[in-house]
Amino acid sequence: MFNEDKKVISMPSCASTDDKLFDNKIEVIMALNHHVFNEKEAAFYCRCKVDSIRYHALRSRKLTFCDFTKDGLVFLKSDLDSFLQLSRKQGYRG
Repeated sequence: MFNEDKKVISMPSCASTDDKLFDNKIEVIMALNHHVFNEKEAAFYCRCKVDSIRYHALRSRKLTFCDFTKDGLVFLKSDLDSFLQLSRKQGYRG
């Protein structure tokens, strides 16, 4: 009774997305195994924005950094760990 046109919807290939996802995973694994981080890697490691990393390094002076390079600041993993440890808040129940 009903005459419906059936259309085949072509799905875009997922190969390029899979490749990008794989490349991102490789970058993350490599970044977390290093002891020296750039600003972007430090932000990923601390789970915050690059602006927050720069603020705590340059303005509040709570985060120690090593050197200015043409690409920005350089951080040691041990300094990032110390910063995270000192930034912890004590939980309480009201």
